[in-house]
Amino acid sequence: MSLENFEVDALIFRKATQEDLPKIMAFVDIFLRKDWLVRRTYLMTNLQKYDIWLVFDARKLIAWAIAGGKKRTLWNLLVHPKYRGLHIGEILVKKLKPEIIKGGK
Repeated sequence: MSLENFEVDALIFRKATQEDLPKIMAFVDIFLRKDWLVRRTYLMTNLQKYDIWLVFDARKLIAWAIAGGKKRTLWNLLVHPKYRGLHIGEILVKKLKPEIIKGGK
């Protein structure tokens, strides 16, 4: 899928790069359960295989999503708690157009 970077209400939506990996890992470590972590190798592999999208408010990472595969599966979507309710997840889902959304337990 070839999506272009875009902006909505001063929030920047863009594809992740390898330079973003430390920010993504820190973001996920802060906002996900303590028993779930994202390894650098997982991100590096998925950076090449799937679409990893980030949302920034200025330079602050506020959302992260991974989608891809044969059936366009949305694997992860996480929005900073202070930014929930701004339809960021909805915008990402509309842009990524997943056929399947994997749910957690």
